[in-house]
Amino acid sequence: MLARDPEPKHESEHENHNSFEINDYMIDLDPVSMLNFEERSFLSVFKERRSARAFYPLTYSDLSKFLIVTHQLIHSDKTSSSLDIEHQPAMSSGGLQAITPLLKVVSDEHRWFKYQNTQHTMIAIDGQADTLGEYLNEVNENLKLNGAIPIVYAGDLKRLSGKYENPDSLLWRDAGVMMNIHAMAATYLGLTYSPVGQLGQPIISDLKGCSRSVIGCGIAILGGPP
Repeated sequence: MLARDPEPKHESEHENHNSFEINDYMIDLDPVSMLNFEERSFLSVFKERRSARAFYPLTYSDLSKFLIVTHQLIHSDKTSSSLDIEHQPAMSSGGLQAITPLLKVVSDEHRWFKYQNTQHTMIAIDGQADTLGEYLNEVNENLKLNGAIPIVYAGDLKRLSGKYENPDSLLWRDAGVMMNIHAMAATYLGLTYSPVGQLGQPIISDLKGCSRSVIGCGIAILGGPP
């Protein structure tokens, strides 16, 4: 069955929806200046991109660079109905940023984090996903993680439904766009990255800090350089 085409609403909803409940625990990342990044041609990065089959330990320095490249705040604003919009390197329907990458760091067995680009920190989501260990054991049978981290792409339909009718296809499109941005950024930085072909819904369902409108839209593994 084909999805119906999304259509902008004549009048957007005025409520800014909270996709996640967070707590006070956070990780401050290394300060990074975009001025310190090596200039490379897009074509050279494009030609080098490969999905990794071997992974290596990811340091906080690696992660800091990855997040600043992929999720730096370019511009923020509000719609005419006061919905928050934010422009980042990855395209997002209406600038609503309905896809949030949730990260699991090696040094913390219990928490999942979302990136806060205005402060360059990672903020913990309430709750923990007990299904993660079982899932990673399955992944580790085929892909040796070796200190790499999982990323779950969490999508919130309610954010998109504030501006669009039939927003389902936009959510999946935005998740695919973000994965490609992540893959290209990992290639540029010399990191290892690969989607693993699952949605991550059991993990999302386990996290009490996720709104009921949040669904799993994909999982990837991010590792350090070989």
